[in-house]
Amino acid sequence: MPRTFRAVLAAFVLVLGWESSARAQDAPSQWGRLFPSVFLTSDYRYDGQSLNSHEPTVQASIYWWRPDNFYAGVWMSRVDFSDLGDPTTSFELEVYGGRNVRIGRTELTLEGMCSIFPDKNIPGPTYNFFTGKVRLRRSIGALTFATSLSGIPDAPYDGGPAVRVNEEASYRWAPWLKTGGQVGRRWSMRAVDRTFWDIGATTTWKKVSVDLRYSDTNLSVPQCGGVNWCEAGVGATLQIDLWR
Repeated sequence: MPRTFRAVLAAFVLVLGWESSARAQDAPSQWGRLFPSVFLTSDYRYDGQSLNSHEPTVQASIYWWRPDNFYAGVWMSRVDFSDLGDPTTSFELEVYGGRNVRIGRTELTLEGMCSIFPDKNIPGPTYNFFTGKVRLRRSIGALTFATSLSGIPDAPYDGGPAVRVNEEASYRWAPWLKTGGQVGRRWSMRAVDRTFWDIGATTTWKKVSVDLRYSDTNLSVPQCGGVNWCEAGVGATLQIDLWR
């Protein structure tokens, strides 16, 4: 595991440990609180494409929520771009913030997110990019629908402006079992447009959740940079919430 990634992961672990020991003393506060989680996934996918060569990887997240429904967070994951000739880039950071607003029975989310690849060390355009997102979510009993519209001013590796639309649906069969999926379409000015989708189920027990999901895209191997990262596959993710 690269040294930089170990250092960042260690910082996450320290925060996770602090939150775990302090949560028993938490009282409602205008400052809100932290919600830390760790993950082990068999395949990290973004818009249907594997970003870790279909290999297992560790991830971590710290989410901060306030009673006025403002939120912010940091998420990190290992990545592996060596199949594309980049042996240097080893992890991704996402820093985001936004607000949830209730409009009747509908929840409106406005969010901005920066995706950063700190240890990229090869010539060429940056992988870093910013995403602005608007999301509408509504629940009818155990059924939940969501629609998202995202804009990227400059997609990774000089991909130019991009727009993404997502449709999501899920159904909670029991407090411990939920099924759902999504379908999305991304249009990019200087990159290959893509359609992506997934379907799966999530089961939860106390602090632990397990998600099993089938993912696919419409991209061929040549359209995916000559690698098999866009091919269909089944992935599993183990999530541990230290705030429960």
